Formats: sequence, structure tokens, C-alpha cells
Amino acid sequence: MMNLDDYKLVVCDMDGTLLNDEKELSSEVSWIKEKLRSKGIDFTLASGRNIHILENYIQQIKIEVPVICNNGANIFYHSKCLHQQNINMDDLESATKVLEENNIGYIAYANDEVFVRKTNPIIPFIKRLEGKVDITYTTTFVRPKKAILKLVCIDEDDNKMKRIQKELEFICKESILLKSEGSIYTFSDRLATKGEAIHRLCNYLNIKEEQVLVFGDNYNDISMFEVAGYGVAVANAESALKEVAKAFCGSNRNNGVIEYLKQFI
Repeated sequence: MMNLDDYKLVVCDMDGTLLNDEKELSSEVSWIKEKLRSKGIDFTLASGRNIHILENYIQQIKIEVPVICNNGANIFYHSKCLHQQNINMDDLESATKVLEENNIGYIAYANDEVFVRKTNPIIPFIKRLEGKVDITYTTTFVRPKKAILKLVCIDEDDNKMKRIQKELEFICKESILLKSEGSIYTFSDRLATKGEAIHRLCNYLNIKEEQVLVFGDNYNDISMFEVAGYGVAVANAESALKEVAKAFCGSNRNNGVIEYLKQFI
């Protein structure tokens, strides 16, 4: 059985893991964070979300260490960006051209602005961003002056997306299109992963990777499960993540992460 005393940091995914299906935090998250803190263990987040749509959660939990954003493309400590892994602009132009040719909508994320090719599947993501960052709509991608951290696209046709993945793997030298959850795909630098960000965060906090306990549910969590000392998959996790997990907890609907940690507090 896991011994919590072996760990110095708990890192938790948000959507599908710490958040319930209504995108809400349990009222016990702050309590468990403080309990961990009393044992000398920090608590933070590793999310695919942009820092601006994580901010409210960070404040709710009162997180005191850096957080991983944009699937590892960013590490933020309060308002300060400690690390940023940009997409190569030539790769980005190639990717958006292929997506446009296949009539797939996308959102390209800079730190304070997003560039959107609007289609119906993208609309819920736009709503999350309204009022938090500047939104620029486009039908054809124009190379921005700002660095782009990730590009999110959605299409229900899995065969089409697999074909596009192979095409971009051939075209793009430094970037990759990966399935992150459901029908959502993320295009980013090959080093913009949660696993790579865990490695950087450990260096920053002066701890070892084997002293990190992680929780997740989806494809974009696999890299941090491979890096961290101990990975716990929620009951609703994708089977690919369960294959690399060392333990399991209840679903995000049943407060699985908190209930799991309570056993060791």
C-alpha cells in the first residue's frame, strides 16, 4: 500500500479528475490541501486549461506552488510564467492549413489572446474564454506576432483525425497532434507535455520525480504517470491511462481524489 510520507508533491488533473461533471470543485479540496501541507506535502494542478480559466480554481484552493497549464506548455507561479514551450510557427501554419482544408475548427492559444476558427464543436470552449482573454476570429490562419502555446481542435470523425495526425507527423518537425480527451485533439510542441512539466517543476521545487503523486483521467495525463513516482487513475479514466496507473480511486463524480487521499491523512 502507498505510504504518503514518501511524497512531497501531489499533482492533480482538473477536468474529469478533480472537477465533477458540472466543472465544480468539492468543498473539501482546500481542506485536503491544508492537511497535506501539514505533512510537508504541496498540492498543485496539471491542466490542459489556460492560466486564465484556471485562476478561479487556483484562488479557491489557495495553491501556494507553481501550476502546470496548457498540458505542460506553461508553468505559472501566481502571475509569473516560469516556463513556456511555444509551437514552431512553421509547424503551426502547416497544421492550420490542413485543418482548414478539412473544415475543422480550432483555437490557437497565446497567453492573453486566442485565435479561433469557429465551428459548432468549438463553441463551448469559446464560452469558457469570454471575458478572460481577447478573442480574435479568423477563417484562414494569419501568423500572429504572439507566441502560440497550443492549438485545440475537435472533430467526431476519429478516422479523419487519425489521418490528419499521420499527415502532420510527416510535415511538422517540432510539433505533434495528440488526442487529449474524447474528440478533442491538441497540437503543441513535442516537449509541451505534463510529464516534461513535472520534471521541470521538480527541479524548481528541488524534489525528486519519485516523490510526486499524480491523479488523472485521460490521454494527456499519460506522460505525467510515466514520470511521477505514483499515478492514480480515477474510475472514469480512459483505459490507456489505467494501463500505466499504479492504483485507482473513485470517479470524478464521486469525489474520488479526495476520498482516496483521506485514507492516508
